[in-house]
Amino acid sequence: MSDHVEYLDFIESKLPFWRSLSTENVRDERNFDLLLATYEQVWDGIEVILKYWGHDEVVKKRAKRLRREISSDCKGLLKKRTDALIPLEECVESMEVKSVGASSGGEEIERESCVVCMEEFGVSGVEARVTECGHYFHFNCIFKWFQSNPCCPLCRVKLCDY
Repeated sequence: MSDHVEYLDFIESKLPFWRSLSTENVRDERNFDLLLATYEQVWDGIEVILKYWGHDEVVKKRAKRLRREISSDCKGLLKKRTDALIPLEECVESMEVKSVGASSGGEEIERESCVVCMEEFGVSGVEARVTECGHYFHFNCIFKWFQSNPCCPLCRVKLCDY
């Protein structure tokens, strides 16, 4: 059996496993990126097979069918990812916004650092998201945190339902 046929057999045998991964936590950016990169590598391999062995009708049919399946899987994966992030964004958007380091009635609000990225909020007037439990975070930091955990990074109070 030739290498390109073995490669197509390998892809067909792994598709159910990759699909099972896509039903898991697509909110987690690392899982999503890894799965998408896997599909991209497989797609590239199929393109090479079509380029060099596309004259063989059996190989061509199998490769094109697999390419359609992978394309469909990727579209589904992207939709799942988008759908999974909408509630997270709404959760973070609903949090109170405070200007850290700015004066509030003549009294300066104490500067804090974001415990997710460990950086101070910096310049006066920088906006921070304040959780129900009273902790301050950058929007992007708490949004990324919520992709893998719905609880406050400091006190573990559940803040998002998803």
